[in-house]
Amino acid sequence: MAIPTCIRPRSQEERNQLARLLCDAPAIVGIGVPDDGWLCASLRVAGREPVWVNDSDPAAAQAFLKRMGLPPLGTRNPEAMVGPGLKLDGCSSAPAQPLPGLVDGPLVTVLICTYNRADMLPYSIASAIVQRWPCEIVVVDDGSDDATPEILATTPGIRWFRQENSGKPVALERGLSEAKGEAVLVLDDDDILLPGALDVLAKALFSNPELSCVIGDTIIFDGNTGQPMSYRPAVRNPGSMALQSALQQIPGLPGASLIRMSAQRKAGAYEPELIRGQDMDMYLRLAQVGPIEAVPLPTFLYRSHDGLRGSAEHRFQKFDPRGRRERFMGFVGPTFERRYRDASPIQSRDDAHSWIMGLQLRDMNALARKEAQRWLAPHSSRERWVREQVGLNSQSPEAQTFMIVVDDGDPGALELTLHRHAESHCLWINLEVPRDPLGSLRLYWPGEYGARERLHQWAKAPGPWHMRLSSAPDWAPPALPDPAWLPDLNARDALLAAAAALAWPTPNRTRAGLNTPLHPVTTAAWAARIAIEAGEPAKAMRNIVGILEAVPKWPGGWKLAADAHAAMGKDAEAAQCVARIDLRQMAASR
Repeated sequence: MAIPTCIRPRSQEERNQLARLLCDAPAIVGIGVPDDGWLCASLRVAGREPVWVNDSDPAAAQAFLKRMGLPPLGTRNPEAMVGPGLKLDGCSSAPAQPLPGLVDGPLVTVLICTYNRADMLPYSIASAIVQRWPCEIVVVDDGSDDATPEILATTPGIRWFRQENSGKPVALERGLSEAKGEAVLVLDDDDILLPGALDVLAKALFSNPELSCVIGDTIIFDGNTGQPMSYRPAVRNPGSMALQSALQQIPGLPGASLIRMSAQRKAGAYEPELIRGQDMDMYLRLAQVGPIEAVPLPTFLYRSHDGLRGSAEHRFQKFDPRGRRERFMGFVGPTFERRYRDASPIQSRDDAHSWIMGLQLRDMNALARKEAQRWLAPHSSRERWVREQVGLNSQSPEAQTFMIVVDDGDPGALELTLHRHAESHCLWINLEVPRDPLGSLRLYWPGEYGARERLHQWAKAPGPWHMRLSSAPDWAPPALPDPAWLPDLNARDALLAAAAALAWPTPNRTRAGLNTPLHPVTTAAWAARIAIEAGEPAKAMRNIVGILEAVPKWPGGWKLAADAHAAMGKDAEAAQCVARIDLRQMAASR
């Protein structure tokens, strides 16, 4: 992952609770529970001051704030405290405040295109003005006939331009032609940036020069009441999968997306006729320019309301689902078909099946089937799923091997691991982190998904099992000969303990994973294995004794003991330990 966070993933329930907390929080908030930085950073982005008031070590939170380009923890007396479950002990909502101090960095352009939104536009402009990252605010008035020109003429700190009503794509191009920034964020005239949005997005984008775009999370709020309705996280697939992802779902919202200006220029101009869906089309083209990544923090408030949208010629009500879809497909279909034909013939099977899903989602089933028919059998499990969506049968060899994937990594890690290893296996996917199976992503792998299962109870099919760990997506150890080698621990610890017992290669955990300590049995197993391989079997035995006391029926403990005795030249003792390894007894006790 290009953007390191080192914080644990969050469930949708936690994210929704965070949205409510940010709405109710006072200016100064006490952090009354341990935090890895996610809560503190979210409060900072939302214009609140977090103050550490619990007994745990704040070092991780401070490091995350610094990594995300945000001010450190505050020192003033808190007005309310956050307790377990992200609950405030009082409700004294305060307006968001600008973040303290100024920062240096490349200039960013906040581009606002507006049409007849005089009642909402001032809030959008104000949210851009308070950003402390160096930015210019460019507003393009697309021929408004309300009070918009008067508001713009009396608003300091912006540059604004007026044109005849021509639609948003033309207004966007006008604004881009006037922009001076090294990156651009397109903010709709009815939406709001959180005060620390550019701190987070710009820090991430300019620290990772390979990225074309960085996207934050979005909080959707009721335009009438101001209350949060839901939390929409950006898609956190690996940047290398940006094209496949963008073909199948919009990765985030424009107001939460900071685009490198050189990538914006290379992606090409907005299509003038694409009155709806121009952001989806731009994400698709940006994904072909460079990777797109996300940061797991809210940066943007999306106003949900039923006001008229679109240009004067193409006005519509947002909450008219049928009319909205007809209009949407009428605009995006021809453009997407043209993108597909420009990309054809597609050389990659993975990309092709993502194009198939993109065509199917835009009601172009005939083209989707034609593309699917180009790719001959045998078909992988993901290809089989995609082909079923367009009404085609598949020829796939029956999977003969089983794979358990322990999902202990940050969002996107599971998808990357499945992308690299999942084909031609029967999949059992353990969601060790609290998240829905694949969330709202449309990158499909059929299989059995569980949550926080004990692997030795869950793995019911006979071995061998191929084991994977999502925080180490490149790790491909030998097959597990029998599930009995998994001790009675949580999934991550069980897998790592078995790896130590069987002398598998150490997993290189390149993705952020669970930050909870390893179980003592797992820690002791690795300490013993390292000592054996370092030629210190007596030292290993001190750890092995504790393992055998804690989990006497686990064959891994006896395997470690046998290896340690063998290393000391005690062949008889090693043979006795081997004799204690009874996989059938272990299986019967599961």
